[in-house]
Amino acid sequence: MVEIGDQAPTAKLWKTAPEGADREFDLANAYKEGTTVLYFFPAAFTGVCTESSCQLRDDIEEFSQLNAKLYGVSVDLPFSQQKFMELNNLNYPLLSDFNKELINAFDIVDNNFVGFKGVAKRSLFGIKDGKIVFKWVADAPGNYPPFDELKSKLQA
Repeated sequence: MVEIGDQAPTAKLWKTAPEGADREFDLANAYKEGTTVLYFFPAAFTGVCTESSCQLRDDIEEFSQLNAKLYGVSVDLPFSQQKFMELNNLNYPLLSDFNKELINAFDIVDNNFVGFKGVAKRSLFGIKDGKIVFKWVADAPGNYPPFDELKSKLQA
């Protein structure tokens, strides 16, 4: 599992954003642009995933003031992510890790999510200059992410 201080894994993923889709989004380029926040969630349209994704939507201005770009990541197909984004008025991009490259690289694969295998463990990473500066991985899928703790770390 990646640790604080490690180089953050990268991948080329399908990005769905309010302004449109990018089938070849390179996460390495996002790291070069400044602080990056990756919020991994198990599945769109589930309770805690929806609630926490909407909380990030509501907190987007605070992340913007910290010069942090926010990305939600799940193994859902981009078409499902698009609908999830629309129904919840999400104002930040979602990255489809359908091929599970990124969750494997971060070593956050959950093989027992209500009987399903191969989804992301709910987790949160702050990345500056390509290195991990904040890490939180849920012990259980119902655990709510510590967004305020992340914001405090990015502000320091």
